[in-house]
Amino acid sequence: MSGLFLSCNSNKLNCYKSELKNITKSKDFKKLMDAAKTDIPLLKGENGQSLFKDTSYIDSAVIDNAVFFNTDHSKCLVLVLQQTSKILYLDQVLIVHGTFINGNWRFKPDRFPPVPKIIYTVSKSGTRDKPTNNSFEALSKKACQFILNEGRVDSFGCAIDKDYWFGSQ
Repeated sequence: MSGLFLSCNSNKLNCYKSELKNITKSKDFKKLMDAAKTDIPLLKGENGQSLFKDTSYIDSAVIDNAVFFNTDHSKCLVLVLQQTSKILYLDQVLIVHGTFINGNWRFKPDRFPPVPKIIYTVSKSGTRDKPTNNSFEALSKKACQFILNEGRVDSFGCAIDKDYWFGSQ
């Protein structure tokens, strides 16, 4: 059974990567990524700390090219890949929601229904006393698989559960 699950995950990820190649060629994608790279690093948490790169425990962070849209492309999910301090055993991915309002993308770390933050954690390799960070490529792959498989989804294809991720549209 686990072999079938891994095969479905792999097929879903390959399907998504194929779709992403087409998405990244569009002007809309470029506009979205330009806005994300400008606005997301400015997002603050409840205590005023940077959500992009809280220097108290995040060593390195990048905005991934992977993006997921709702049905009419008025909302999206953008991934912030974060490698944590060498003393921590988990890296993480911050899943940020974007909304297209009056011709511009706006971002926030919350979603509807309200969730304070969506952070997907990924175990590092190595031993507990000498953990090794995940590469950004590995973080992206694991986060994409997470998004593709959460909620009510089909075993095949690469559609996400839009109600789960975006609420009632």
